[in-house]
Amino acid sequence: MKKIVIIGAGVAGLTAGIYAQKAGFETEIYEQHSITGGQLTGWSRDGFHIDGCIHWLTGTKKDDSGFNNMWYDTGALSDDIEIIKHDSFGAFEFDGQRIYRSRDLQKFKEQLLQISPEDASEIEILCKHLGDFKKIEAPENAVDLMGLFELMKLGKNSSWLLKMQKKLSVSARDYSKRFKHSVLQKLIRHCFAFESEAIFGFVASYASFIKSNSDIPRGGSLKMAQRMKNKYIELGGKIHFNAQVESIAVDGQTAKAVLKGGKVIETDYIIPACDVHTTYKLLGGKYSDKKIDRRDNDTANYNLYTSTLFSFAIDHDMQGLEQNLTFETDMELFGKPIKVLAYRCYNFEPSFAPQGKSVMQCNIFCDYGYWKGLSKEEYEKTKTESAAKIIACLENKIPELGGKIRLLDAATPLTYERYCGSYKGAWMSWCATAGFKNPMHSGKIKGIKNLFMAGQWVLPPRGLPTAITGKWAVQRIAKKEKMAWRKI
Repeated sequence: MKKIVIIGAGVAGLTAGIYAQKAGFETEIYEQHSITGGQLTGWSRDGFHIDGCIHWLTGTKKDDSGFNNMWYDTGALSDDIEIIKHDSFGAFEFDGQRIYRSRDLQKFKEQLLQISPEDASEIEILCKHLGDFKKIEAPENAVDLMGLFELMKLGKNSSWLLKMQKKLSVSARDYSKRFKHSVLQKLIRHCFAFESEAIFGFVASYASFIKSNSDIPRGGSLKMAQRMKNKYIELGGKIHFNAQVESIAVDGQTAKAVLKGGKVIETDYIIPACDVHTTYKLLGGKYSDKKIDRRDNDTANYNLYTSTLFSFAIDHDMQGLEQNLTFETDMELFGKPIKVLAYRCYNFEPSFAPQGKSVMQCNIFCDYGYWKGLSKEEYEKTKTESAAKIIACLENKIPELGGKIRLLDAATPLTYERYCGSYKGAWMSWCATAGFKNPMHSGKIKGIKNLFMAGQWVLPPRGLPTAITGKWAVQRIAKKEKMAWRKI
């Protein structure tokens, strides 16, 4: 039985371990943290639970498709897990006008037309894109393993996606100028983290919600990670916690994992399911990828999702109040003006807070370098003062919460870097701007025969569905072993 060592027990690492165990390999996962999940996680503070990841999960609709099959295969989802379906994908309020991204596309369209009849033609085009948008599914099999017939079939099935990407490869800032009304312009500009982000992302995510394929599993991120861990262990897999891989040693063209302290782990194959930058660092700088380096340096087209997640305890059950809202504000945080503030309330998860209370989060995008340059005292002071500004803003917007909001936790980019080993504290890989080129990676490193990478840096654009790269890494190993890799 051939052995595979997996570095990292995030979703890609757990997915790799589960499929490898099913395929008959012996596997061990080495995780630097004390729990599984990586950035698919949650933590407790003062009797409240903070969900650190899932805003929605692509692949929640049970329909025998790639992502949904993967979630069932890995135990992330099952028929016993309730899928929470909200009526709205979030509300926006600008100039006193409130817009809901309703699950009912017709309702969304009617809202926009009521606000701006003069934008009827552009509203029609936008809603047609949303209605016509099909499900985005990663191929079941790794693209680099496919034969000519499979590639031709894939190309035919995804031709609509390429056309849609080309059509919607426009920044939110530029796309907003197609509308005459200022409220609709603001809706488009602030629909995602960056105004430079391609409008394709807005259409793809909202369309997936409309089609009930991007909802929330009951229990949130931590419970989902625990289910995947349990599945892996049930299949005979082993996880070593608080076990940091210090380096990857390469003898000839064969890689071995070296733990902190110098212990060498003998193995036939290695799957680094950690941040790709960490993988190259573990290799001691002897290997590099020019494409990745270029993207890291091209910050105009490849922004990073770095932010500070503020979580608040709310002495109110939020019944009758907006659950998710993005609204205009006039603040300065982290040395920059904040034009809009978005909050998310978790009162749909009663187990996250004591009865009659709830948890609210505000995710503020910021620069990694800003936090990195602070002293320890400045770092703590900035978190406290920033939270106070956000609380004042929320209380001004929602008078019912006056005196009922207090800070539970603030997770900065340095927090994500420290606990998850993520590049510059980014919780997702590069942002898909208008100039973004899809950087799918084979997972292979030239000059190393037994190493296959997995994770979201291998298959942007981003997020939990990139767990499928763990499956692909196992397929590549299986093919090398002359096994029936298509059955994995």
